[in-house]
Amino acid sequence: MKIKFWGTAAGLAEKDRYCTSVLIEICENFYILDFGAPVEYLIKNDGIDMSKIKAGFITHMHTDHAASLTSFAKLYAEFTNFIYAPASVDIFMPSGIDAFKSWLDALNLSMSERMTITKINEGTFYDDGNLKVSAIPTDHMKAIGQPTYAFVFEAEGKKVLFTGDLAGDFHDFPIGEHYDLIVCELAHGDVKSVERCVIESDCERVIFYHMTTDPFILEKLGVDRTQTLKDASKNFDFSSEFAYDGYETEV
Repeated sequence: MKIKFWGTAAGLAEKDRYCTSVLIEICENFYILDFGAPVEYLIKNDGIDMSKIKAGFITHMHTDHAASLTSFAKLYAEFTNFIYAPASVDIFMPSGIDAFKSWLDALNLSMSERMTITKINEGTFYDDGNLKVSAIPTDHMKAIGQPTYAFVFEAEGKKVLFTGDLAGDFHDFPIGEHYDLIVCELAHGDVKSVERCVIESDCERVIFYHMTTDPFILEKLGVDRTQTLKDASKNFDFSSEFAYDGYETEV
């Protein structure tokens, strides 16, 4: 399982950091986790064969995780309808499906059978023989009654947890299973909560992403979680890395 971080910023794009998006490659097929970064451009920039993009998954409906889904649909419509390529893609969303379809109609984008859009439910909701994806409910948008999820990706005998955005105190951090890698957001939760959750997880490697590094934003927030956690990481019993846009790794 190859992982490339297309966007690692939190909330707002920053210099050298797009909003959240991750590309996963398995058996020469591609899967996209969150659409906050300019995915249409990044696909072209990386020279990815559109017919090999099998599915896209959205953790929750905040713009920094879903804003470029429409431009991706446009690119896919052009690829399949105008060029006519026999391909299709599955998109999985936690909510907002009817609104998204209405917006596609308003933009005169006819996806027909080229794109299926499905609501995410708890548990295993995707399995194409190469990749199995399971959803774990989190409480990031509980206050407004909107569903949010962490995802577990299983492929090639490996299990990777993508936390998605969590509640402010990280009480909803998924703990209890063995993971070969945890990809953990770093925009919420105090550093002690983050450290505690990772330590309690059965995992020896963590990659942090979805972080704020812009000095102006950090001044307004009054806290630099990334630097504080980097300082604390010297004493961790697990391997920790801090992702940046374009960072690639393999599990």
